[in-house]
This record gives sequence, structure tokens and C-alpha cells, in this order.
Amino acid sequence: MKTRVICRIAAVCLMIFGAVSAIPGCVIRIGTGTDVDGSGTTDPGTLPTPEPPPPNTEPTEDELAAMIAAADPQQVAIANAKAGYVSYYTMGLIQSSVGDPSTIDEETLMVLVEQFAPQAWQAANDWIATIDPITLASPGVPFAYECASEPWNCEGRVSCPFAKICILTGCGTKGCGPCPDIFDLNKIVYKSYCSYTCVVGSDVVGVAIQFISRFKLLTHLECFPNK
Repeated sequence: MKTRVICRIAAVCLMIFGAVSAIPGCVIRIGTGTDVDGSGTTDPGTLPTPEPPPPNTEPTEDELAAMIAAADPQQVAIANAKAGYVSYYTMGLIQSSVGDPSTIDEETLMVLVEQFAPQAWQAANDWIATIDPITLASPGVPFAYECASEPWNCEGRVSCPFAKICILTGCGTKGCGPCPDIFDLNKIVYKSYCSYTCVVGSDVVGVAIQFISRFKLLTHLECFPNK
């Protein structure tokens, strides 16, 4: 008798379970959450937090000025002098090799820069080794505000493979201030140059030069890490 009662109870349970599982859209959930149709409520704390938009990481001229001012003034002066020398020396070598600059196309000009710039960088390091670095220091903010406007219109900063931030510290057309007078650049094929001191934190790690073509105002960037 007892066995029959147990069997009947089991049969009833199976019938109820089968009826529930046959109802369309019936879902059994355990724990908290939102109903399938969205009519339930959810704890806001369980929702994913949206990512904020990335901030504008492009520094202003004043921020760049503060960054370069934090570096060693003597190292900045040396880097700026070497950058100016590389610019001047490269342009001089190009002019000496081509004669009439009006005969050069832009592609050839780029090739010549890549050819002569490493030689100019070595010459700049040799020159710096012969002078007292103290003579290169100058008072004031190292950032070259005047080079960001006419007639140079230099960018406030550029990037190199070895440094994300290279800060504008000089510009010119025919010379580089303390550089020795070697070339007559009256027929120079480039309109001007912009020179940059590359920093990682407050450490000076190299220089960059942006050449600005006289013909089509195309620019060509050369980067030189310190040894």
C-alpha cells in the first residue's frame, strides 16, 4: 500500500513538471537580475560602467614650454645647437651637390636629405666636442614661441621613434647662430627648418629637424637620438 502511494506521488510530480516545462517562454532563473521582457528591475551597481572618452592629450604651447623648462638647461642648449648645426650642414651639403636647386624635384630632395643628414649629425657632434657648452646657454624660456608664427609656422612638437615628444626650440633659414660659417646658403633648396629637442620626462634624449621645402612647402623630418 505504501509503495502505491509513493508511486502516485511521483507520477503527480512528473505530470506537474511536464506541464510547467511545456509552457512557452517559461524560464527558471536563480538569483537577482532583470526579467526576460525587461519589465523587472536591476541593481544599478551590476551594470557595466561606460568608458569615459579619451582626453585631449595634445599639449598646448605653454605646457610644452613648461616641459622643456624642466629639463637641464645646458643639455637643452647643446641639443638645440646640434639641431641647428645639422640643419645648416645638411642644407649646405645638398646645395653643394646639386648646383642649381631649381632642377631638383621633391623626391630627389628627400633622398638627398636622408643621404646627408647622418653625416651632418656626426659633424655636429664633432663640433660640439670642440667648444665650451657654457657658451651656448641663453636666458629665457627654451620653447621657441617665435618659430610657431610667420614666416616659419613650425609645429609646437613632433614625435620620433625614440621620443614621443620633441619640443620646438629653434628655427632658421641660412644659419644656426653659433655654428661655424662654412656654406653660403643663398641658393638653398629649403625654405627654412624647424629644430626640436626630444625629451623623455626631463631627460634630453635627442633632436629632430623638420625641413620645409621652398618649392611646394613639403616637410621632411629627421630624428637623431643621443649616443
